[in-house]
Amino acid sequence: MHSINQYGTGGVLDRELSRFPIVDTWTSERAGTVPGMEVTVPVDVPLIGDERHKNWAKIIYSVDESKDSGWAFEGDFIAVGGIQDVPAGSVLIVYGEKGSRANPQIAVQVFTVNADATLSPEASARGRAWARTVRDRVSELLSEASNEPPGRQDWAPELLLYNDAALLEELRRRGHQVDLR
Repeated sequence: MHSINQYGTGGVLDRELSRFPIVDTWTSERAGTVPGMEVTVPVDVPLIGDERHKNWAKIIYSVDESKDSGWAFEGDFIAVGGIQDVPAGSVLIVYGEKGSRANPQIAVQVFTVNADATLSPEASARGRAWARTVRDRVSELLSEASNEPPGRQDWAPELLLYNDAALLEELRRRGHQVDLR
């Protein structure tokens, strides 16, 4: 009898997945996060295709540009078709198949996870060449994510959205002395 792993599978897939380490904690190298400052949001991860066929979602941390298959995308798998806690700012790939088992039709969508728990569509692909089709866009999205802590980023127009009291409170929280004379 085969053991069941965390993905609910057994047998050959267990042996394949055992070659890759499963990481349960977020580090600063992943998705531009800072330890202790990760913000996860409850996102409704869509089910693409037919639930009777292969489907999955993956939070992407890096892309191996030497590969043209799904193995190019390094990250953690999450469940599809329900609410999952995902770090805001993450890049998410959702894969699904529909059609017959003999001739499945592949569909893939790439999303960025917003802080308001919504998904922004960034790219999509159909067919067997899906990985190469979305690989460059995923790389671009990951390179856009800043690896600097929020306190070290340059000024951005988004700061205009905060009132003075909120900005002052943040400065005090970071240990700055603020004198308003």
